[in-house]
Amino acid sequence: MARPKEFTDDRIFKGILAALGDLGYSKVTLSAVAKHVGISPAALIQRFSTKKELFLAFFDYLNDLSEQSLNDVKKHSSSSIAALREIALMWVVKNGDPIHCANIGSFYTDCISDPELREKAKKRLEIVDEGIQFFLNKGVDNGELLSCDVPKMSRILQSSITGALLLWATNSERQAEEWIQDCFDMVLGPVIVQGGK
Repeated sequence: MARPKEFTDDRIFKGILAALGDLGYSKVTLSAVAKHVGISPAALIQRFSTKKELFLAFFDYLNDLSEQSLNDVKKHSSSSIAALREIALMWVVKNGDPIHCANIGSFYTDCISDPELREKAKKRLEIVDEGIQFFLNKGVDNGELLSCDVPKMSRILQSSITGALLLWATNSERQAEEWIQDCFDMVLGPVIVQGGK
């Protein structure tokens, strides 16, 4: 009979997020993750033998979490524009300060040289893009937004927000919310229906 797990994958993945936020991807080791989880490195290595194996599983967790978060926003949001803002702020609010956000962002830039990790990152970005396009289309359909090239608008909005968060990481005199609001004003502003829903 197999021994019961003394720690859950959810606990491990939350430990990875904490380690990423503190250290950045290149400095995260299995030992660092184990320390954040509160388990021995040997226990973690028994479950995930390499950093790559650990992060492949972590990406699956992130992808599931992203889908769940987007579905939650779909259930409770009446305004497409408010939903888009909520999506943009989702990770910033969870990860707090600019350094933690930049360190977590390093996960995407540092892992793209590995084809398997790059595919997982691509999948997560597709999930986010589909969610943003859903709310852009909904905004057009319900009269909040003028008709526009939704796939292009989604790409430009995401690029703008990503760039704004990089600027925030190096110049935190303004709040992340202000940087993101600038993106909405400049990218979505021209297609927001004045006096619309």
